[in-house]
Amino acid sequence: MIGQIVQVHSLREKALWLLVVMCALVLDESSFFDYRFNFTTLLVFYIGVQWPISRAFLWAFMIGLVLDSLSLRLIGPHILSKVIVVFLTYFFKTGIFNLASLLSAILCFVFTIIDGIVVYISLSLFDVRPTPPAAAINLITFQAVVNSIMAYYLFEKNEQQPHK
Repeated sequence: MIGQIVQVHSLREKALWLLVVMCALVLDESSFFDYRFNFTTLLVFYIGVQWPISRAFLWAFMIGLVLDSLSLRLIGPHILSKVIVVFLTYFFKTGIFNLASLLSAILCFVFTIIDGIVVYISLSLFDVRPTPPAAAINLITFQAVVNSIMAYYLFEKNEQQPHK
């Protein structure tokens, strides 16, 4: 009986995270003054901070695979960039750093820039250049600013909750 309850809870949790990933994918397709969002990097950063490393790598790989599949282009740039974000997040999480909300916002800013640069360079080298470099820098900077603001408030909320 208890095993069935645990299985139902686990299935519910996986369905909830799948819904969150799908919402992030839909929001990534929306735009603000011709700038697209990149909430999947924020989601991967959050997963990297909160989850065990093997589970975080698996979800980052799956999110990258879905993004690459939806782009109808080369398979690999988003996978590589999302896994790099999880790896760097794990490096900072296990180091001497305490991931307070301000540091998390700064790291999310930097990791969003790294994510965008990895995708842009991968597509430029192995496929067709998506946009001119100046437009890519503007877009990546916009995405990094939005993600860092969201990360600040996301991790500020986690700091206010009592630790168990």
